[in-house]
Amino acid sequence: MIVVLYPLLLMLLNSFGISQKAFNPTLDYYFKAFNNKGFFEALKNTVFLAVGVTFFSFLTGGLLAFLVKRTDIVLKKLIRHLVLISFIVPSYIMAMAWIQLTTQNGLLSFFNIEIYSLTAVGLVMTLHLYPMAFLSISNAISKMDISVEEAARLDGCNNGKLIVHIIMPIIRPSIVSIGLFIFAKTVACFGVAALLALPAREYILSTYIYKSMSSLDIKLALSISVIMMFLTCILYVLQLKVSRKYDDSDVSTENIGSNNLMRVRLGKNKFLILTVVFLFFFVTLILPLFTIIQTSLMKSWEMPVGLDNITFENYTNLFFNEDIFFRAIRNSIFFGAIAATIAGIISLLSVFILNRIKKARFSKSLIAFLCSIPMAIPEMILAVAAVFAWMNPPLKLYNTPWILIVSYITVAIPFLFRNISGLIKNVPYVYEEMAMTDGASRYGAFWHVTVPQLRRGFNSGWILAFLFIIKEIPISSMLYSSGNETVGVLLFNLRFDTGGIETLSAISVLIILLTFAGKSLTGAFKPKRKVGFFSSKATSCLKPKEK
Repeated sequence: MIVVLYPLLLMLLNSFGISQKAFNPTLDYYFKAFNNKGFFEALKNTVFLAVGVTFFSFLTGGLLAFLVKRTDIVLKKLIRHLVLISFIVPSYIMAMAWIQLTTQNGLLSFFNIEIYSLTAVGLVMTLHLYPMAFLSISNAISKMDISVEEAARLDGCNNGKLIVHIIMPIIRPSIVSIGLFIFAKTVACFGVAALLALPAREYILSTYIYKSMSSLDIKLALSISVIMMFLTCILYVLQLKVSRKYDDSDVSTENIGSNNLMRVRLGKNKFLILTVVFLFFFVTLILPLFTIIQTSLMKSWEMPVGLDNITFENYTNLFFNEDIFFRAIRNSIFFGAIAATIAGIISLLSVFILNRIKKARFSKSLIAFLCSIPMAIPEMILAVAAVFAWMNPPLKLYNTPWILIVSYITVAIPFLFRNISGLIKNVPYVYEEMAMTDGASRYGAFWHVTVPQLRRGFNSGWILAFLFIIKEIPISSMLYSSGNETVGVLLFNLRFDTGGIETLSAISVLIILLTFAGKSLTGAFKPKRKVGFFSSKATSCLKPKEK
């Protein structure tokens, strides 16, 4: 597919000195990278940051998962919802909230926290990604067979030995799989690192690529981009292999659920532990969200909070008084809708080829790879690849809105492809055969019989892709041109030193509300009709009319 393979291939070739204008094979680009001290410093920072975020994500998520699944703590559903909200709120917005909390008149300014640092980046990314560890460990614990634990206790195992020798080996594949995912997501981090670490001149790979592109050091940016692309792809492949191994393993039982697991009684410490848990959520979630909302309603962030400092103009300006804000919101919605729709059509065609055409095994593997690989490649790398792919003829899209739309299509495809491909396996091919027997073509049978049953996955994937595009920053900030600004561009360019913090907070609140609305809708689509209804309806419509 041209939107995925073409940009990545051109970026790879350009990194070896092979371009549309010249053929000068060389390794000088990579020699320059490996002789650059800044590259190794960024690489070291990236690894340390990813290791730290992964460790503390598991520490936080694991403790909460243990409390919810294996103890008699109360308000478990509320705890689970608060954990999920921590992941739903965009990390970049949480980083902005922490800046407001810890600087000047912030509610936590008395702690004297150095917010512009890599340590702060690790804190924000941990608070954003620990829900993934929570969900993974919770699911693994839920699938444990209670009889194994009972047998171990009968043999004299105490709690420590039980965790080390019984529980850990069972949930290890799940931990490794989601650990690789968290590690890769941290490596690909750009927005939070750009906001919190760039002012302190501390770089990770993604921000160092951005710095190199901004300073027109194209050779260095190309070589680091390719190195980073291969690194994240390796992590993605490892994560897939481990997750498949975990899915195929026999360490769990389907007929025994988490409700039957033996629970640890907290006793007198129950209230104290519950207080600590909700204090954690108050500081890491409620307080940042409250700060963002409060700032969005203020005339000036530097003035004390009071009735004379409250206004709704920050919201009205977005839609009525400032052209750039309205244009950015309009562009984001328009570009996102077009990109998600085209990505959906591409995903449907790909799923049709993979599941309904028996020949061309190699082409099937290639299609599946191309539809999934954008999930593994950081958006900053896709933006760099788009610059080299669409800057020159024959497909010159640079400085047009189409370069944004094409890049958004690339990142949207995995959302729809994974949702649709997961559902089509549950749709029997026999219904399409019945339609073809009654006169439908192969494509007509697929469209009228199978596609309606994929509607739930299509809708859910479309919304997820649209939401991702709305709040996306690296691609938008690298590829936009005058008149084609998006919400992500405003988020990235409206800095605190430009006096736009109040408007920035209002945009953030709108994005949070839109994200919550979209996430709730993705769980609202339920199949209301049975397979037989679709097949009978399709076949009746496709029957040849009697003369």
